[in-house]
Amino acid sequence: STTSFSSTRRFVAIVAWQVTGNAILALVFSVLADALAALVTLRKSYVDAWSENPTGWAFTTVAAVLAVSPNTEFNAANLLFPGYSVAVNGLTFLLAFIGRKTQKKPLVQ
Repeated sequence: STTSFSSTRRFVAIVAWQVTGNAILALVFSVLADALAALVTLRKSYVDAWSENPTGWAFTTVAAVLAVSPNTEFNAANLLFPGYSVAVNGLTFLLAFIGRKTQKKPLVQ
């Protein structure tokens, strides 16, 4: 389930941080794990575009962009996850939007 994967991801990131003493490396591991999990959603956004709401993904992308705006320090610790969020949510939006333009709307949803 998503919850157990999320908990596992957090655990692995914390262990990586404790073992290496490098919080950025732990953040990178966390983003990579999330990116692997996002592959399923990215594929579904295009293949079954009518099951996704592009507007919701657009709003999520805007929220991620806004999360960057209050930063006063532009470094990896502050920008890695919000930047990743902009990229993955924006890509999900684009795939769902393009998928809907190229696929017929199903009769039953």
